[in-house]
Amino acid sequence: MSTLLILAMLLLAAPAGAQDVQITAFGARCDGVTDDTRAIQAAATALPAGASLIFAGPAACRVNGTIVVSVGPVVIRGPGIVEQVCGTCDTFLLRSATAIVIRDLIVNDASGGPSGGWAIAFSGEQLNTRSRISNVQINHTFHGIRLTNAVGYAVYGNTLNARATNIQVDASLSPHSDESRIFGNLFGCRGPACQTHIEINSGGGLEITGNKFLGGTTGIGFDLRASSSSLVIVGNQMENQSASSMDFGCGGFHWGSIVVSGNHLGASRGSYIRLGHAGQASAVCPESVVIVGNESDNAPTHVELQAGRDIFIGSNLFRAGGVGVYAAPGVSVAVCGNFITAAQRYVGGGQYLSACD
Repeated sequence: MSTLLILAMLLLAAPAGAQDVQITAFGARCDGVTDDTRAIQAAATALPAGASLIFAGPAACRVNGTIVVSVGPVVIRGPGIVEQVCGTCDTFLLRSATAIVIRDLIVNDASGGPSGGWAIAFSGEQLNTRSRISNVQINHTFHGIRLTNAVGYAVYGNTLNARATNIQVDASLSPHSDESRIFGNLFGCRGPACQTHIEINSGGGLEITGNKFLGGTTGIGFDLRASSSSLVIVGNQMENQSASSMDFGCGGFHWGSIVVSGNHLGASRGSYIRLGHAGQASAVCPESVVIVGNESDNAPTHVELQAGRDIFIGSNLFRAGGVGVYAAPGVSVAVCGNFITAAQRYVGGGQYLSACD
């Protein structure tokens, strides 16, 4: 019998809860009044690999600082409420290189400050793999979840109501489009600072599927400030963004592909899908962009192409609004089978090529 099989049998035979670490055992009161920062950090410091850190109490566990978790794999879970009173602090800072699971928690901001940290942040000191964040509710924190130097992660079934950015992806590159996933989340916005639901500064190997995005006072749905590798955006619902629903700003990377399919986009006051910014060179845009089977309503411009290369737009429904597709001079786009009832169908100085047989 192999060593791995013996280890697996021992783990399965272990009594349930044997690895649980209760923060109340380290002095946390979780009464909504007491500062529990030191007690919770003591519990986190004592947490062994493979254990669960349990947040539970009669009311919120108040913290005035950052809880640092340096070991993995571990589980951080409720049921419980964590209430941050520090106006500039991250609530959880995760430093491990291995899987961390965070679930069944509520993270609230009670500082009332004009700025602040992240509810959950991966430090990026080491490459983190296979972490999971699920059934977490984030309310009124300045930022939500920061994924830095992370691959193979999954963020799903959460409710995110940050005041600025809900999720930020930095330097999290995976070789395959389904390596990391953000799916089935409800995104909201709280306050005039709300900018971005998902901001991808550099990242790839990512699927964004089945999410619902509501609002964004001055915000957009997606913001690629550098083009990323293998990004798939499928089956999302986006409503009431003040600027663009999806804004792909071409940056310093020029490889990979973007697929946008089966999304419903409604009531944006800008372009629903925008690729590149005025004056950007197409050579720094993704190698290919496919926009198929989407539905959008009443946009000033449904698709705006300021830059780009190897672009295909097909089988979309663009209802009402001003312009169906705008392609800037120098941009070439293949189109086929789009149903457009906007005032103008295809405009701009770009080149439109029929891709229909």
